[in-house]
Parts: sequence; structure tokens; C-alpha cells
Amino acid sequence: MSARLLIIGLDGADGRTLEFYSDNAAALRVLRRSFESDDAYAKRLDLIEELLRELKDVDDGLPVMSAVTRPAFETTGAYIARLPHLLFR
Repeated sequence: MSARLLIIGLDGADGRTLEFYSDNAAALRVLRRSFESDDAYAKRLDLIEELLRELKDVDDGLPVMSAVTRPAFETTGAYIARLPHLLFR
């Protein structure tokens, strides 16, 4: 399957971009709102991760996500702004 890009909202107006790398991996960028504190932003990412982990396969009841990581917060460097906030498989 080729990579697909899905913008949720009009031109990413709500600040979320979901990119599917393959059939079994996708990345989510969640832009921080200008009025949002560090704590509120972290809680929002935690909630999204929790919801992703709750997804179950309807056929066998097993979790859909085997791993959720946060590449943009696990590294440093010049290109950190290009990394996804959540990477899930």
C-alpha cells in the first residue's frame, strides 16, 4: 500500500495531520494551540494515545495498536519539528 496523507479538517485547521506510512504504521502530528499550557498539551497527547490503545479488532478482540511512541519528544536536532508527535503500529 502506498503512503497516504489525510488532513482532518480544512487545511489542518484543527491542527491534526495523520499520515499512513504503510498498512501497519501511521504517524500523527498534533499541533499545540497558542493558549495551551505544556501540561494541557501533554494531557491531550496522553488522551489520544490512550484512545488509540483502546482500539480492538472486531474479529478477534485483540488490540489494534502494538506500540505507540513519541518521536518528536524522544530526540533532539535540527529537524525535530518534522517528526510526528505520535507514531503507532
